[in-house]
Amino acid sequence: MRDHILFLTDLHFWTLVRNPLQLLNKRFIGNANVYFKRRHHFPLENARPFARFALETGARTVIIGGDLTSTASRREFELAVEFIEHLTEDGVDVHVIPGNHDVYTFESVRQRRFEQYCRPWIPKEGFPARRALAGGTEVVLLSTVRANFVSSKGEMSLAAITRAGELIRECQPGPVLVFGHYPLLNETAGYTLTKNRRMVGAERLRETMAATDRQVLYVAGHVHRHSSTRDPEFPNLHHVTSPALFNHWGPVKRFGGFLELKAAPAEIEVRHHWKEGKWLSEAVE
Repeated sequence: MRDHILFLTDLHFWTLVRNPLQLLNKRFIGNANVYFKRRHHFPLENARPFARFALETGARTVIIGGDLTSTASRREFELAVEFIEHLTEDGVDVHVIPGNHDVYTFESVRQRRFEQYCRPWIPKEGFPARRALAGGTEVVLLSTVRANFVSSKGEMSLAAITRAGELIRECQPGPVLVFGHYPLLNETAGYTLTKNRRMVGAERLRETMAATDRQVLYVAGHVHRHSSTRDPEFPNLHHVTSPALFNHWGPVKRFGGFLELKAAPAEIEVRHHWKEGKWLSEAVE
């Protein structure tokens, strides 16, 4: 094994915003969602115990797959930063990519709030970026997000997709790990993406990654569900999604969890962990 990695995603730290001046945008919708749903489905007291269990795997690299926040408010980012700093206390190396909730309002994008709060853990050159982990494994980190008035769509520009393909080609021989918030398949056995939750440019990104002729494992969040799918059109692509880290919603049996990846020069092993009363895990084919 060269690198031992955790993929933790969709943290959705939340606060209830009571200042009406902060609700004159999409945050009004998000705040209502927090009040009626998210605060019940994402018990904040689970965040650190779940992360502590994940770190007991012995992994020394954590990649956070976006949606650190619920409405991109300053207080939510502060909670997320406290969580990340807790992870780094034991010397764990952390990398962060954005989710759509981290650019929830145009105001938060104008103020570059995600970049401001996550600066220590994001590429200085911006996204997409190629990073070499401590053991030498190279990973490609993507931004697949945009602000929206109402929908939850993501997007990658043609220039960003082209650059991502170049970075994949530049990686050393062996399978390549690519991390983005949005899944690239609209439907798998594990989830179905409605039109207003899909990523614009997903098909082009799949084609670009396939054209590199590299074996690519694409790891995503967003759907709050685990899935593992060989691409139906491109045999050199495999897609894996992770559940939200400390989500707990009993009525539909949705439980928090994460992915554990062990990267070696010739292969990548993936294990899915989830909490269902007790912690369970299974190897991912």
